[in-house]
Amino acid sequence: MGAIWNWIKTNVATTIATLFLSIITIFSNTLTERIKFALNRADLRTTSYEKITHDVSGFVFFDENATESLKQGLTDKNALTNVITPYNDAITELRSQEYVIRSWLNRYWQKEDMDRFEELMQTVKDIDQQFHRLNPEFVQVVYYKKKSVDTTLANKTINELEKLNPQLEKQVKEFVLKLI
Repeated sequence: MGAIWNWIKTNVATTIATLFLSIITIFSNTLTERIKFALNRADLRTTSYEKITHDVSGFVFFDENATESLKQGLTDKNALTNVITPYNDAITELRSQEYVIRSWLNRYWQKEDMDRFEELMQTVKDIDQQFHRLNPEFVQVVYYKKKSVDTTLANKTINELEKLNPQLEKQVKEFVLKLI
């Protein structure tokens, strides 16, 4: 009877130990995978944040630069080429990445962040529309013989930009700082 009892204790103990180790292994693999996922998500979020802030900051800089040039009356061919080309590059970069940014915001951030981005992009589009108002003038100056942009039209655009640019700056600050 003692031999049977020892055999049961030995086999039950081995079985319980094996079962215990199996359970620990399963949970440690799950835990390890969750940690890896969280670290990858944090890394992707950081990379996405850097790209978003770079594109938005670039647009703000070149928008302010172009607005200031208009205010100062720097609208001859040379000045326009030096200001409008970088502005167009910045708006193209931001607008071409708009839906990529939306997908990042949807995946890695909150709905409030997406809402702030929507407002910011509407202001960006409104600003771009103001510069588009001057496109016929820009073409006349850059490609034909017109000396500079029509002052009346430039002043109307400047007035609108002076309303939109502070709004953009406020939205960018809110968006970028709350995105961290």
